[in-house]
Amino acid sequence: MIKLKRSQCSILPLVLKGNWYDLIASGEKKEEYRADTPYWRKRIGNWIMRYNFGGHLVIAFSRGYCKPGLYVEACGVNIYHDRLHPSWGEPTGSHYVIALKRRVQLIDKPLNQDDLK
Repeated sequence: MIKLKRSQCSILPLVLKGNWYDLIASGEKKEEYRADTPYWRKRIGNWIMRYNFGGHLVIAFSRGYCKPGLYVEACGVNIYHDRLHPSWGEPTGSHYVIALKRRVQLIDKPLNQDDLK
C-alpha cells in the first residue's frame, strides 16, 4: 500500500455491490468495468483528462451508497468490445475496462519522508 496526498490524485468515485467490492478488496478482481455510454464516457473522460497534470489515477470504491472505504490506484483505462468475463455475467458490447494496481491510503496532511517508507 502506498500513501498519497489527495492533491496528487485524480479520484473517480465508484459505487459497487457487496460481492464486487469484496472481490476487489481481496485482490481477486483486477479490473472494473463500465458500459461505454454517454454518461460514463463523460465521467471517465473527464477523470482521465485531470490525470494529465502528472498525478495518480485513484478509484474510491464504496460498498453501496456509503462513505468510500477502499482506494485503489488504476494502471490505466482501455475500451474493449465483446464479452469480457462471461463467468461474471458481463454483457456483450463496448465497455471501459479500468485496470487496478494497488491499494492507496489517501492523506490530507503534507507528506514527510517517514510517510514514504
